[in-house]
Amino acid sequence: MIKFNDRSSLKQYMSKKPIKRGCKIWMRCDESGYACQFDIYTGKTAESIEKGLGERVVSSLYRTLFEKNHRVYFDNFFTSYGLLSFLKAQNVFACGTVMMNRRNLPKNLLEDKILKQGEFHWAVSEENVVCMKWKEKRTVSVLSCQENPTSAASVNRTEKNGEKRKVICPQAIVDYKKIWDLLIISFI
Repeated sequence: MIKFNDRSSLKQYMSKKPIKRGCKIWMRCDESGYACQFDIYTGKTAESIEKGLGERVVSSLYRTLFEKNHRVYFDNFFTSYGLLSFLKAQNVFACGTVMMNRRNLPKNLLEDKILKQGEFHWAVSEENVVCMKWKEKRTVSVLSCQENPTSAASVNRTEKNGEKRKVICPQAIVDYKKIWDLLIISFI
C-alpha cells in the first residue's frame, strides 16, 4: 500500500493495515528485494466481490517464469491449493503460508494442541502439493509444491533465559523464512 490522500479512483481503504488509505500495488520481487514487475490494483472488476483474486494476481505476475523451474514464495492472502497445483503444472515451485480453513486442504492433520514444539505433520495430494503444520510457539501451516518440502533442518531458537537450542523445522519453512527476512530487511 502506498499512502495517498488525494482524490483518485485507484485509492483503496484497508482498516487493519498501518497505511489505511492509498494505492494498492502487487509486486513480484527477486530475492534481493528489487521489484521485477508490478501491477496496480484498480478495484473490483464487477459488482460483486472478485473470487480468486490472489490466484489471478500471482498467475499474471509470474507468467514470464513458467517452465523455467523458479521458486516463488508468498503469504497466506495468495496461497491456495488451486494456485499451487497450477504453478506445479507450469514447472514453478511455490511455497506459502496458508490458513487451514481454505478449501481443498486436508482435514486429517493433527490438531494444534497435540503437536509439540519442533514437531511437524504433513499430507500430500495427488498433484504432489504438500500441506504441513509445524509447531514452534504457535502452529505454522504451509502449502508447498517444492521438490522435497518435508525434509527436515534444524533452526536455533533462544529461550527466555538466553540459552540457545536447536529445533527441528521442515526445509520449506526454513527457505520461506530466509526469503521473507531478506525482503523485510531490504524494504526497511
